[in-house]
Amino acid sequence: MTIRACSLLLALTFSLSALPARAQGPGGPPPNYQQLVAQVTDLRARVAKLEGNITAADMVGTYTIAGIQTRLQGGGANTLIGSAALTGSMTLNADGTGSMTISGDGSVLSVLGWTLTPSTLGNGNPGAP
Repeated sequence: MTIRACSLLLALTFSLSALPARAQGPGGPPPNYQQLVAQVTDLRARVAKLEGNITAADMVGTYTIAGIQTRLQGGGANTLIGSAALTGSMTLNADGTGSMTISGDGSVLSVLGWTLTPSTLGNGNPGAP
């Protein structure tokens, strides 16, 4: 056998040999196993709340309110397009009481006259007095 044939045979031997695969790591529990268990337990408790186990105490706090409303009114001379936006906050207390503050404004477009009139929210309908 020549040197060229020996080197080819040696190269094929090394290139075809299997290497150990470690796709899952060295095995055993993660290094921070107790922390992982605590996080999974906390996550289970949070999911239980989302699945309907909410108590009144969970709702206590201050919330932001935001809304957009569009009103379309048709019919001859009364054809209007109204738009309004509102913002505010709502506070729920532990004793079951609460308070709310809302402010907003909007505009009404009279289609036949093509006039745009600013308006307040009034009873919640854009353009209502």
